[in-house]
Amino acid sequence: MFLTDWLFLVLLIGLPAVSFLSLDPPSLRYSPELFFSALSAVSIVVLAWERIADSRGTQLRQLMKRLYLDSGEVELHQTLRTICNYVKRCDGLSGEESETIHRAISILERSGRFHRIDRLYPKKAQEELRKLSPWLREYREDWNDWRSRLVEFEGTYFISPNSTLWAIAKGQVELREHDGLLVPYLRGSLSRADKYAALSREQGKKALAFIDSLRRESRYMRRLEDSTWKREILGRASYIRDSFNRFLEAHGLEPPPSSGEDWVKGGGVLDFTGPTV
Repeated sequence: MFLTDWLFLVLLIGLPAVSFLSLDPPSLRYSPELFFSALSAVSIVVLAWERIADSRGTQLRQLMKRLYLDSGEVELHQTLRTICNYVKRCDGLSGEESETIHRAISILERSGRFHRIDRLYPKKAQEELRKLSPWLREYREDWNDWRSRLVEFEGTYFISPNSTLWAIAKGQVELREHDGLLVPYLRGSLSRADKYAALSREQGKKALAFIDSLRRESRYMRRLEDSTWKREILGRASYIRDSFNRFLEAHGLEPPPSSGEDWVKGGGVLDFTGPTV
């Protein structure tokens, strides 16, 4: 229940109780006049309660459509989903995601309460969004540094999606010796990763040595391996999503269609063990 609902409930209980209170002299004595006056007041209170509840419900639905649901102004649910997908795939964030989080916080501060009393969003939503924001900034900075080192090693302006080094660094493939070459295989699988080029022994050794040093030097990779990104980004985003979905359901609104997805499990765990024969 909202705070104003409790206030109205107290009035509905308190007004009839007044009919049992005589102030001159003070006593608990039933007064028919006060009782019928209280009933009249109760009917007015009920009408006012219904009007306020309808107005509050309209504002709540407008806020959720604007802020959280898909196809709205902010699309917070879709933004959180995109963040988790990018982090699990070890892809970079553009910075637009952080701007969306800041815009969501601003909207909650300006329009998140009904007459400055009733909170129209989950209790800890603002707090959790504020905690998520700096982690997104750190992820973007760490990822950009990691990518820059890979680009520098490859000697190219950008890394192709079909780069074998890129796939090794992400933990998507592992190298196995075959016919004198180090051939990329899908990690933990017997299937070859055909879209990635095989490396000569010399190339493979250099690549593996570089990845090994990068794992020690890159904060992005350390945080990937110790589950920092999983805990601080995937976990927080999932918590925010779940709190909004419970809030929507509690007030008769439908969560987005993809609200049941598991945003934490799968991907985002780098476990490179080097070439196998």
